[in-house]
Amino acid sequence: EPFYTKPQNITSHDSGISFTLYDKDGDNLTDAGEVACGTDPNNALNYCVTLQGTVTNQSPLDGTVYAAAVLMDSLTPPPPWGMMAGIPKKTVLKQVAVTNGTFLINHLIVDQRGSNEVWNLWLDVYQDINTNAVLEYFEPMTQTLVSVTNHTMNYDLRLELIEHDLDSDKIPDWWEDRHGLSFTNRADAFADFDGDWIDNLWEYRLGLDPHSYNTNNYAFADAMQAVDTRIAGENPTNSIHIFNKDCYDTGIFIRNTNCWVADIDLTSISPWNSYTSAPWDERHHAGTLVSPRHVLFVNHLFVGQQFWVPAGNTLTFVDATNGVYTATIESIHHLVYTNNIVDLTVAVLTEDVPTNRFSFAKILPQNFTNYLGHADMHVPGLGLDQEEKALVRNLSGASGGWCSFAEPTYGVRANYYEGLVGGDSGNPAFIMLNNELVLMTLWVFPSGQGSFPTFFKDEINAVMNANGNYSLTEIDLSAYGTIPEALR
Repeated sequence: EPFYTKPQNITSHDSGISFTLYDKDGDNLTDAGEVACGTDPNNALNYCVTLQGTVTNQSPLDGTVYAAAVLMDSLTPPPPWGMMAGIPKKTVLKQVAVTNGTFLINHLIVDQRGSNEVWNLWLDVYQDINTNAVLEYFEPMTQTLVSVTNHTMNYDLRLELIEHDLDSDKIPDWWEDRHGLSFTNRADAFADFDGDWIDNLWEYRLGLDPHSYNTNNYAFADAMQAVDTRIAGENPTNSIHIFNKDCYDTGIFIRNTNCWVADIDLTSISPWNSYTSAPWDERHHAGTLVSPRHVLFVNHLFVGQQFWVPAGNTLTFVDATNGVYTATIESIHHLVYTNNIVDLTVAVLTEDVPTNRFSFAKILPQNFTNYLGHADMHVPGLGLDQEEKALVRNLSGASGGWCSFAEPTYGVRANYYEGLVGGDSGNPAFIMLNNELVLMTLWVFPSGQGSFPTFFKDEINAVMNANGNYSLTEIDLSAYGTIPEALR
């Protein structure tokens, strides 16, 4: 047994006596303590320690919190990809549940005397949100390298949720794991397991169960259904053109009955005009009716091409039965806004188009964010180009005067996507709600951006009121369910 002795000079009745306890193996644990614990005081690879402390859990998720003593072949916490691949090597020595914010791993015996490799002792505290009692890289955790300085080590730890998203699909990996999605496959963010037209990204955002049908009537779900049901099973080769392919050569516009939006009223879109300016043929530049008397264009030039049609020229509109109506432009009004961020022009016609043959596009109301949000909307829409193709893009955001659409990279939507090129400027982009066209923008940039008419409602209405006593018509969203405040 360890024996300690030290001579003392007695100088008074209350002289103190102290002993310097030996630590022969230099593991910062006294030999007497090691003998009492049953470990070898002559070998630093065999020791006993108690880990205890408090945990403040700031994670909003459910799940038992565990504290685990772990041997790990690392001096630094492993990255997520390493934990997925089982790197570095580790073994759990003892694990206990954290109760009332405290934990106690009592008399932990560490013995690596017969090991070929010597690993480091770690304290892992984590919230087991996937209920398998094993630390996963996406779970709330704190990992502490244990530097033993006493037989009892005390810790005051804080647990926070760090959301990892390995496949960058905007759904955290913990949620994907919990609901049976893959955190290495972005495509499943667009899947709809329960068929309620709320895809998995929106299911996550709304805090729903992706395997349970939801009966809420959401605007974004209606817009998804409007596109996805129409393109399902279709071939873009014969369903992407709105008119016959030779319409610009013949001047005869016949609607393509195989087009995926053939059943939608597209009569507000003008496919043709009379304006040309050498060396450009600008007759296919688009205009979109926003009232029986008013048409929206963009207001910019691209390598000399002008994307609005001057006064005195005519616009061609085609009704649902292929009847052609020619409207004459009376005046042009370029909008001006602070910092010149607006790229819109209002054309006033000499007379109203026949409202029994032609419709006009509506816009979103000012409170649209209550139903759709303003960023990462992830809603499919209809976008046109100069060839009058019915293309699909995902609405990604609308704020600050600009509206943006992104390329759909997965599923059938991707088959109906084409990039924008020079000459496509001014063509409209819509979402479809209640089977009606809602004008979101007119193309300005090849990336899929343009001015947002809802943002410039007052400026547009000022022109319309002064020239024909009309104003923009907002679509009524009140029948749809609102989304949580945090998503708006």
